[in-house]
Amino acid sequence: MPGTFHVEALPVSPNEVLWNGEISYDIQAQLGLGNYSSVWLAKTRSPTTLSGPSRFVAVKIMNQNSSPSDGLELAFARKQVKLDCSDEGKVEAARRLLVPDSTFTFNDGNGAFRRAFTFGSLYGPTVHEFTRGCPKQRMDWAAGKKCLVDTISGLAFLHAHGIGHGDLHPRNLLLIPNQLVSIWDEKQVLEYFAKKPTGIPAPRIQLKDMQPLMDFQQSHGLSFDGSVVIADFGSAYEASNLERTWAATRFVSTAPEKLLGQRPDLPGDIWSLGCTIVEVLTGNDIWYPREPEVANSKQEGDKMFVQRMVSKIKFALEMQPEKVFEFPEDRRLLLELIGELWPVEATCEERAWLEELLKGIFKYEPSERVTVRAMETTKWEMM
Repeated sequence: MPGTFHVEALPVSPNEVLWNGEISYDIQAQLGLGNYSSVWLAKTRSPTTLSGPSRFVAVKIMNQNSSPSDGLELAFARKQVKLDCSDEGKVEAARRLLVPDSTFTFNDGNGAFRRAFTFGSLYGPTVHEFTRGCPKQRMDWAAGKKCLVDTISGLAFLHAHGIGHGDLHPRNLLLIPNQLVSIWDEKQVLEYFAKKPTGIPAPRIQLKDMQPLMDFQQSHGLSFDGSVVIADFGSAYEASNLERTWAATRFVSTAPEKLLGQRPDLPGDIWSLGCTIVEVLTGNDIWYPREPEVANSKQEGDKMFVQRMVSKIKFALEMQPEKVFEFPEDRRLLLELIGELWPVEATCEERAWLEELLKGIFKYEPSERVTVRAMETTKWEMM
């Protein structure tokens, strides 16, 4: 069933060596584990540099029951290669997407052939993790804007190529460190990457052992200005594929039409982007209750969220089917969220523009939502 966790034996273990032709990948540690894949830290040498230093990379290995879109990552990477390199804007936008450098298959020792993707860079923590270590659990205004501008740029590039991400939220945004991890020595890399893996299949530093965040950044020379890449294309789909029926998204980021069983489409990414904007800038999920005592567990919170969303949607369809249904119903929640933006750092013009942007995103009718291309050409990019 899509969106559920598929339990199976891990495809590799530390100290195992995988081969892609004459290039070897010496597995060091597990970085992350997702529904349909696992990600591993590896040392690699090419035949031409056997006597030189090894290089750390990430290897993403698909499970036997891989996601329906496991081939899109490589297909999209190939599209990027064909870009007109004279268009600096497109090249820069493409850099906002974490797509593999190469792919290969190998025998996992149990008679099964696995597909593997390689990534030449290692990244910082997810935006969700990072904000949990920040004051008030949110980025400062400048870093938050940079994060969202990069996200909009990357998503616009995806949509321009007819591809939907399908699972956009702060847990799938990886921060880019101010220094390349490739210049770290082996001890540093193993210290910060060879931790207990988490449930995020991406080549990333894990933040659990890095608290307090500010002390960690100062003592290890790392800093993050909000620059990000969009990761995890396991739920990606081609908009031109009319038979697509599946895409996994966090409940809190799910567009209304998906809750009603419609096939995923690009406007669903816009809804998820709106939820991401609110979470990045305020530190809160937009639809969950503010009072912690309302939901006693995550499972109960998810159930309440779905019930609340579906009841609003059904009411809108039955009572006013011709009217565009907007969230929130009134402006109270929206203004409350906007009001949480730093009144000193954010100008009145910026807050007014953000309100207009969110109003254009949270439309019940998908075709009425603002496009990500329109966001690129507006004041948001200049903020």
